Amino acid sequence: MRRTVLPTIGLVALLRTLIRCRRRSAADARSSQFDLPALPGGAARSLSTYLKSANTLREIHSVKLSRADRAGHWLKFMLIGLSTTATCIGFIGISDLADDLGLSSELVTVAMNAFLLALLIAVIAELSWRFGDRAGEHQRAIVVLTVFIRDLENRLREPVQEKDSELVGQFGERHKLIIEILPPHTDRDYLRAKKATAKKQRDKRKIEPKNPSQT
Repeated sequence: MRRTVLPTIGLVALLRTLIRCRRRSAADARSSQFDLPALPGGAARSLSTYLKSANTLREIHSVKLSRADRAGHWLKFMLIGLSTTATCIGFIGISDLADDLGLSSELVTVAMNAFLLALLIAVIAELSWRFGDRAGEHQRAIVVLTVFIRDLENRLREPVQEKDSELVGQFGERHKLIIEILPPHTDRDYLRAKKATAKKQRDKRKIEPKNPSQT
């Protein structure tokens, strides 16, 4: 029993330590490139910079939302499969299952312990990573950014005075507050978002030439 419990405790402790380190590095890496000052060259240029920043942030959290949803679904399927298998083995009985399969009871016991260990690790991973909660945080971030982008785009459709510092300050303050409440992200997330945006633009260019001939 001790041979099984001690490695399990060590594995759980290692997993929790890695999760803490990952969260700490993500929190420390809240990108400062999105904390933008008002730029010279007119109010329209500053507002366009805020708009570009918000679009990039929305793409970042969109990618992270997709990854969290995907990981959460896979983990749930794993939990269902492992728990169902372990329940079936326990219901049938190790000795009866060994006789039906023509295997030794020791081998079936080892397989049962492996399933239980994998189930324990999956449960701890679900509790530690909280994929559902993280997906909800990124979804709320996307909603906040979408509202900001909509308001900014609507304002840019109207004439903007080049020296309207009050307007730039209003959107700049909103931009700063949004950044402070957003979930943290890393430089790797930023690069993933850039790649996703480039892929969307390539796909859009492939589709656009076909539209005039279809209409």
